[in-house]
Amino acid sequence: MVELSRRQLLAAAALGGAALLGPLTRSLSRERPFTRSLRRESASAPLLRGVFRVDNRSSSTGRMGDYVFLAARSEFAWPSGSTIKFGTMTIPAAQCTPYANALLFHVPAHLAGTVPVTARAGGVTSNAVDFTYLPSDVTASTGLYRGYGTVRVEEASLTHPVRYGVGYLGNGRETDWSANEPSPHVIGGEYRFWQNGGVMVWQTAMLPALSSGASLEAGAQGAYDSHWTRLATAIMTSIPGPSYFSIGWEYSNANYFPWGVTSLADALHYAAYYQRIVDVMRLTLARGDPNLKANVEFKFGWNFNRGPSRVPDLIETSYPGDAFVDVVGFDFYDSGYRFARRPDGTWADPSDVWSHYLSDPYSLDWLSQFAIDHGKAVGFPEWGLVGLHPKSALGGGDDPFFISAFSAWLAKQPRLAYHCYFDFDPLTTDGTYHSLQNFPRSAVAFKTHF
Repeated sequence: MVELSRRQLLAAAALGGAALLGPLTRSLSRERPFTRSLRRESASAPLLRGVFRVDNRSSSTGRMGDYVFLAARSEFAWPSGSTIKFGTMTIPAAQCTPYANALLFHVPAHLAGTVPVTARAGGVTSNAVDFTYLPSDVTASTGLYRGYGTVRVEEASLTHPVRYGVGYLGNGRETDWSANEPSPHVIGGEYRFWQNGGVMVWQTAMLPALSSGASLEAGAQGAYDSHWTRLATAIMTSIPGPSYFSIGWEYSNANYFPWGVTSLADALHYAAYYQRIVDVMRLTLARGDPNLKANVEFKFGWNFNRGPSRVPDLIETSYPGDAFVDVVGFDFYDSGYRFARRPDGTWADPSDVWSHYLSDPYSLDWLSQFAIDHGKAVGFPEWGLVGLHPKSALGGGDDPFFISAFSAWLAKQPRLAYHCYFDFDPLTTDGTYHSLQNFPRSAVAFKTHF
């Protein structure tokens, strides 16, 4: 597959397609040889030179979300009513951007694989040219959370189906383990999501409420192994596909959850308990019914809180180890007390706020390097905007800069597992809210980038 930069595209258009001849034609002929001479074609036949990606990357395949350059022979002009057949989709040429003998169009984000491309002009259909493309990491890894108790992944906020949905196995406020062990009928919505090609990211409680007497130390000693066996069995028998488990999410947020880590001793217990959970769930899967587990895969996420913890070296001490972790990340929200605001509550300087999100201790830059050093993918089970409420000075409100900047950061990561926008307004006492319906400018940015 030949790839053209935008500068190459404009140069080719300015030359009426002549720049596509010579070495470019020879390269194309190796991929799909043309069987007929250009000179023997009638003037109305849009013989295709090929379909090319516009941006210049090293990959020989296109990526969903990129623009694609469809070139006809140099003397061809696209008559009114021309269409492009891209796989099963018909795209009117009038919806494309013309460049001399070429058309520029956007690859539909919900398709994948190798598709034949043809053009029809003046009642004549061209030859077919194959185009292979893959989802972009950012587009393909997009997920949503839209409410408690179900995976509501309607595409109202997006221009394509989402790949990932978020579910919660407990929330740390129950007095026993029952909410952490879902029965098949409870997770019916997640099953339907899987049937439609979705992948679940489970925010997984490590403990019920502290009033139950449960503790990280007891978990590390095996006191709750039976619970994790039952949970693994429930997921394996209900979701016959891959699942990610973000175990003990936001654990470095002190006392917010029962599994919160407030000392180095806690950090060691957390790491040991995390390892034990992974071992038990993997063993349960290995011993499962071969007919049930054929397509089941368990992967595990390590999820701390962005920014410095109250205990030095807590994050490094609590890392469970590379053998037990597949994805590293944190829940990421556009919030902070110390940033300057305009009268309407939005950030006075969004770029300054973003610089803190990048360079603060244990923030995005640190996470990116940690993931590279340990050979892990990055993942965000929750991320989103935070509205400014009279009871809360947390959020930056409608902040499209945050959306755009995070999209650009995600695109630079060598390995990206998932990023799931928290598109829901929980009933919190401080009045914070996150749903994109509250942020019109950011909703436009979200659709543009994701």
